[in-house]
Amino acid sequence: MSPKRMHGLWKIENTILDRLFRGQIPEVLMLKNKKKLQLSKEGRMVNLNRVEYALFSGKLPARSLGVNLYNDVFEAWFNFWVNFWSQSVGECGREEKVKLNLDFLRQDFVSCILVDQVPVAFQLHSVFDYSQKNVMALPYFEIHDEESFKFFRDNGVRSAISFEYLSVVPEWRKQVSGKSLWAPVLNLLGMKIRHELHIDAGLATARKSAKVNEMCSSLGWEMFRKDVDYRGYACDLLATFKFPKIENVDPEVHAMSEYLWKNKVDYSSLEYLREVMTQRRLLKVA
Repeated sequence: MSPKRMHGLWKIENTILDRLFRGQIPEVLMLKNKKKLQLSKEGRMVNLNRVEYALFSGKLPARSLGVNLYNDVFEAWFNFWVNFWSQSVGECGREEKVKLNLDFLRQDFVSCILVDQVPVAFQLHSVFDYSQKNVMALPYFEIHDEESFKFFRDNGVRSAISFEYLSVVPEWRKQVSGKSLWAPVLNLLGMKIRHELHIDAGLATARKSAKVNEMCSSLGWEMFRKDVDYRGYACDLLATFKFPKIENVDPEVHAMSEYLWKNKVDYSSLEYLREVMTQRRLLKVA
């Protein structure tokens, strides 16, 4: 049975969400800005109508219906990373701002979580087809070497999707809310995109100081290169080949990712790419 709307809340009945929510989530996830995701004492009522998941292409087609939301998401994402680079290296100059714009535009998928229609968490994805001879020349692979490419070949990787620019606005991070929620939720949502498109592997450059490598490892990611320097930060290069076992995923994270995926607002090319990748798979195209 699907979730039912009741007095501004979602009542979850006889679903996996019901079993996961019941008695396994803190009664209130409180933030310093007084925002909260509310649950009843019975754990059966969750205020989900404040949370949305939007999926875009990095470059929208002309006259897209989603352009206003797209612009809001881009502006929030862009400002986040301008502030990040300004704080970490002292400034974010014109060259870095141009790179941010180009990196956003090249993405096949821009994944965003909104609370009260305000973007709070982001992750970007590009799809790579290794049958294309020039794909390794893309800037994304600048920190990869022959060892990386051998790892791909040894694991039969013919296609991959990147997990990039994972970001959560400060007021929704673990230090404030007491729980890491949006980063692992976005990771699971990215895995759903990979699964939908029958892509062989997910790739990530995980910053160790932010413990992104630890979060990914808890979800079954595999490290294939350790302590790579990326813009002055120590990072691990990670890959994932399968969806994590449900028993290894925090119940709240799993439930939220399932709900958001089912109710996503999709302005991307997911449907088209799914059809293309399905046909390639059926025809056994390399």
